[in-house]
This record gives sequence, C-alpha cells and structure tokens, in this order.
Amino acid sequence: MFDDYGFFPLPSSARLDEINKVSSFVAKKMSVLKNTILTTDDTEEKIETIANMILCQSSINLLCLAYLTEDYSFIEQSKNIYRGI
Repeated sequence: MFDDYGFFPLPSSARLDEINKVSSFVAKKMSVLKNTILTTDDTEEKIETIANMILCQSSINLLCLAYLTEDYSFIEQSKNIYRGI
C-alpha cells in the first residue's frame, strides 16, 4: 500500500489473522442482515436490522483503522460492537 511518502508497513501476521477472522464474521452477519431486510414485512424488524447493519459497518471501519494504525485497541472495540448485535 502506498502513501505520499512511501509504503505503509504491513501489520504483523498474527494481527492480520485476527482482523481477517473478525471481518469474515462481520461480513457473514451483514449478509444475514441483508437477507432479513429482503424477507421481512415488519417495519420494526427492518428498522432494527438497519441499525444492526450500521453497527456492522462501524465494526468494519474500526478494523480498517486497526489495519492502518496497527493499534490493537481498534480490534477490541470492533469486537465489542458486534457482540452487542
């Protein structure tokens, strides 16, 4: 990956493995939520599902920050978000 000053260093492989595991879990959850929106007719359930999708997106954003900054606390925050779903 490039920036204006050169390369971004790759995070350690252990951290990448954890980011991959969390992101795949969140992606599967997003897929389930998308199917829920498509199949439900209940307005309240759709609103709750959209709110959960926003939380999943927040979790993915934190994982991106964890990747870019190599800060483990972002991974933990991401896990805390999806645990609440």
